[in-house]
Amino acid sequence: MELKLIFLLMLIQGFNSYKLNESDAQIECAIFNNLKKDHLFAENLVFESFQDRDVYTREIPIKYLLNNGIYFKEHKEGLWIFEPAKSLGKNIFLLRNKKYDEYLYADDSESSLFASKTRREVHTKKIKLSIDKAYVWAILKTSQSGVFKIVNMKYGEMLEGEDISKNKIQLSSKRDCWTSKILDADDKLTNWYLFCHNNALPVS
Repeated sequence: MELKLIFLLMLIQGFNSYKLNESDAQIECAIFNNLKKDHLFAENLVFESFQDRDVYTREIPIKYLLNNGIYFKEHKEGLWIFEPAKSLGKNIFLLRNKKYDEYLYADDSESSLFASKTRREVHTKKIKLSIDKAYVWAILKTSQSGVFKIVNMKYGEMLEGEDISKNKIQLSSKRDCWTSKILDADDKLTNWYLFCHNNALPVS
């Protein structure tokens, strides 16, 4: 499987920020985790003015399934606008949530798991015209048709969905998301499907 991680690291070192270009073509997609078939969505907040929005995955209700893929007419928090960052290279995007008009980013803070820092939290929030590369994502093809890796351009870390094992008590239908420092090309938790409006994939 070719992920071109060396190429990504070169890009990460070469750019610190990116300026939005509203003239670029944009494609609307739902993003599904390969292992659990859950879609990526931005959480509703009670105090939206005081905190960044959390991002999770969860199963999609059957009534939102359409013949030509996935399209949420009422579940817009699960739709993402792929805005190309053409000046940074091919298949590199900002991901804007359709419902909240906020951008997905990797936090500079890290989540600890048994005192071992291996993960970084992801959130959404509104941004200005000039942004940090924590908001920029590379969409990389894998050897599996229709399966992609989503890599943060600032940290070089893959977007990953939470693994809910049979032995773990699940108190919520939501599953956590983060970027992982462990770059395992064969890890199914870092595999993602894109189901886009009119079947128009943003990745060439």
